Amino acid sequence: MFRSILLAPFFLGASIASVAPASAQDLVVSLYQFDPFLDAGPMSFVGLDGFKGQVGVQVEVEAIHDSNLFLTSIGRESDTYLEVTPTIFYDSDPEGGAQYRIFGGYSPTIKRYWNNSNLNTIDHAANVNFEYESARAEILAYLVANQFSGADRFNNGFVEGRLIKGAARMNYQLAPRTSLRGEITARLLDYDSGPNQGFDRYSAEFGVDWAATHRLQLGPAIRFGYTDSKTTGSLQSVAVLGRASFFEDEALNWFASAGFEFTDASRGGGNDLRFTGKLRMHYPINDRWDLYARLGYARLPSSTSVNYLVDDWSLATYVVRTLNRGQIEAGIDFGYSDYELIGISPVLLDNETYFGAYLKYKRKFYNERMAFESMVRYSTADRNGGWTQWLLSAGVTIDL
Repeated sequence: MFRSILLAPFFLGASIASVAPASAQDLVVSLYQFDPFLDAGPMSFVGLDGFKGQVGVQVEVEAIHDSNLFLTSIGRESDTYLEVTPTIFYDSDPEGGAQYRIFGGYSPTIKRYWNNSNLNTIDHAANVNFEYESARAEILAYLVANQFSGADRFNNGFVEGRLIKGAARMNYQLAPRTSLRGEITARLLDYDSGPNQGFDRYSAEFGVDWAATHRLQLGPAIRFGYTDSKTTGSLQSVAVLGRASFFEDEALNWFASAGFEFTDASRGGGNDLRFTGKLRMHYPINDRWDLYARLGYARLPSSTSVNYLVDDWSLATYVVRTLNRGQIEAGIDFGYSDYELIGISPVLLDNETYFGAYLKYKRKFYNERMAFESMVRYSTADRNGGWTQWLLSAGVTIDL
């Protein structure tokens, strides 16, 4: 049986809505980059008599104060709003060990603003995941749908839209230490607000993984991509990658992918070679301290300006301190966005540097079926005259 390169099981409903708490202003990119193959979050389950598998029901209520609701440099508008998110999720095999496994969830988020009632809405997040495992093969697949609204620095303020993502991956054990891997993905992004334009992106990746040791896997891969957008036309890309993953129970766990990607734009620009990669890492320092880090890269069509590509790099790191009762979490994240002109445009866009820092406290009550969480966060960016923002939040989550 080969070792699956998963940091944790697929995740289900609610964590889709909280993809990256340290990247709140990167709403669209955070949803775009969220990968159930690598990102996960713990959930609680309740059993139902006479029902195969287990069902979980959860309700989260959170109050948030935003000092710069629309991410503007002047005339900043603050507001306080309430989010109520019930979640229901299902797992056909929560104990593990079955050959087939199906799980997924649904989460509507009801948003109510104190001063901007025109922004009141209900966002939706749903997903279905499938897993099959035999002696030599493993198949993993997911379908995620998000209807979202919120501040986003790539879209000049507040946006509303939809994102549908699907992926399927197969590993086949070719030899005791060698496995073949293939993955296909599709992402369909569309906006409902303003002049913002979405895009469709499809990709396929094939590679070989070699187990250098019981815990370390290495291997090359090649990825093909196709993107279609009204703002940039069609983009074709080919990337040559090297992958490595290391997994050790109760110790360091990481996954890394790095290489070079060539992009060919239909409008005659953007024919260049760029570095690409991503990283996920978890290091339990001791029984009370945990260190996490992630590095991400995304090349996306600009949603607001014609003939611009955005090369966005993001780096986030945070530590979690376990207390006798509760946890304290502190983190920082950086972002750099390179706006590349691939044709003729009536505007000249500046690159952007982004910084954020946050402090969070979490504690569980009532046999760990209720959790309280509070956070303070500061963010700043230097594009469009620059902006700063403070977020204060407090909320409770109840496992029913």
